[in-house]
Amino acid sequence: MKLTYLPVRGRAEPILLLLIDSNTDFEQEIITAEDWREMKAKGETGPPRFPFNGLPTLTFGHGARGGQDTILAETGAILLFLEGKLAAPGTVQSPPDARARLEMVREASAFLLNRLFASASSSDWLAPPSRQHMLSTLILPYLTSLSHHLSSAFFPPLLTPPLTLGQPGSSLSAAAASACTVISFIEELFPNTLGAGEDGKMKRRFPLCEALRVEVESRPRIKAWIEGGGRGVRWTLWEHGSTEWIKQEAEKYDVEDRAVFGDGKGATVAEAGREAEMDTGV
Repeated sequence: MKLTYLPVRGRAEPILLLLIDSNTDFEQEIITAEDWREMKAKGETGPPRFPFNGLPTLTFGHGARGGQDTILAETGAILLFLEGKLAAPGTVQSPPDARARLEMVREASAFLLNRLFASASSSDWLAPPSRQHMLSTLILPYLTSLSHHLSSAFFPPLLTPPLTLGQPGSSLSAAAASACTVISFIEELFPNTLGAGEDGKMKRRFPLCEALRVEVESRPRIKAWIEGGGRGVRWTLWEHGSTEWIKQEAEKYDVEDRAVFGDGKGATVAEAGREAEMDTGV
């Protein structure tokens, strides 16, 4: 297998979590931003190499043996394939309604991640009032909803124990990998008000969300990958989404806000209207 993406964590992170957890032998192809822009200018970012003119892509098949390779695009489609391909031997497929519940979590996580990455194109996305608006209308509703599902009798389980080392495959769901990615990003954006760790406020405010992230990142192969420096640092190529910019803005603006964290009125009618348009695609 070959995973092709940019030199950032971005939308490829959940895919990497599944590949690493399964101990799958794969190649990671990195395309620089400069090369991608040049390829676009030459019209080289379409099918068949890039099925929907974007990244990430996953290549697999029999090309090495003279056959035809298959190239998948879109994070959701790649995760769906890997979840089935990497399932441990003997795994019984869940009924459609149960699979749909997991897909609901994965899709909600992907939707939020895409919204956050799109916001990073603006220089003031992490400054007031954009920061407070993002928290109250996007991040806190997501964390509250995820906490609800994590506390319910969720079937199939959103998170299952890792397989015994040496056993082929992975028991990590695409939903858990996607949710872990989003939580990790949120904790980096808001280290003071929703930070990670034992003393972080994610654990205090959303303990089940923090527990999910910790459990995913503590799985033996994933933990070794992170500690070995395999995980990237930068989330997005946007100038105002760099690690340095995120840290700088957090130091200036990531402070407790009563209006956001439960003591105020919440979003205005106008803000709610704008969010409803984004939520529904209208």
